[in-house]
Amino acid sequence: MRHGGGGSPTSTRSTSSSTSPSSESATQGEPRRDRLLRLARRFLPPLALLTILVSLVVNCARPLTNTDTYFHLRFGEEFLNGWSLRHPGSVSTFATRDWVPTQWLSEIVMTRTEQWFGLAGLAWFSGLLEILLFLGVYAAVRGRAEPLVALPLTGVALYSMQSGLSMRPQVLSYLLVTVVVAAWLRTLDDGRARWWLVPLVWLWAMVHGMWPVALVIGAVATLGLLLDGRPRAVVLRSAGVTVACAVAAGLTPVGPSLYGAVLTVSSRARYFAEWLPPTWTSWSSIGFIVLFVVTLAGLLLRGTNTWTETLLVALGGVFAAYADRTVPVGAA
Repeated sequence: MRHGGGGSPTSTRSTSSSTSPSSESATQGEPRRDRLLRLARRFLPPLALLTILVSLVVNCARPLTNTDTYFHLRFGEEFLNGWSLRHPGSVSTFATRDWVPTQWLSEIVMTRTEQWFGLAGLAWFSGLLEILLFLGVYAAVRGRAEPLVALPLTGVALYSMQSGLSMRPQVLSYLLVTVVVAAWLRTLDDGRARWWLVPLVWLWAMVHGMWPVALVIGAVATLGLLLDGRPRAVVLRSAGVTVACAVAAGLTPVGPSLYGAVLTVSSRARYFAEWLPPTWTSWSSIGFIVLFVVTLAGLLLRGTNTWTETLLVALGGVFAAYADRTVPVGAA
């Protein structure tokens, strides 16, 4: 129709009849898609939650068959009975090296739990740790996605961690990796430094020997913030948080010798199967591959991505490829 004149009835009829069947079907299809999306948002998250909880119950209901559980109980007993944190001994007359105290606090807590509540109490404690891991991963993902996305991704992430889920201190490391990554992503969003990471890493350094992962994540995130063009003050504060975390780790009761202890443990990695490269045909590795591919697809579909997110995703892949033991770290 032209602007101005009244227009003829013929032109009005031609305009009204220009609505094609295809456009009508498209209009009808939109409400149908909306209904399906509403149904998915209503029913899929509870279904995913139920699946995750059932899998956790099944896993936690198993007997404590992991030999490392009893291994840690023995060392916890030694620490409670007079072992020095800085200069511990050895529980074997055949040993050529003393024990390295990289997770002494967890071992003491595990031993006390077993003394007070027996192995049943220790099994409950193991289940509590896995529930905390589930809640931590979900909270981290939920901060950046709706439940329809967050719950399935949480399930796949926990599935990728299944090789490391037992009554061992490393479960706490998986949880803390998730917390640290979520903290740095929040810094990406608002530019605020999370100084509470410093006491968190101080505690982590007494709980499990994977605490240097926090320093690596912090360094990678700081580099990402720099490449993303964040203000200089934000980058400097971020670097300061990472440096402060490294200093805090040396202020535990073990002292600065903790740094050397981490290197000592790494030098003995060849004696342990879990430090070997991952077997990519294992179910946990396949779960990680699915998680990694979905993440990359999401980044590609979004189009515009930050360096910080991209580098953290790449770091997850590096951790997973490093050793079978660090596949759960990559998933976290």
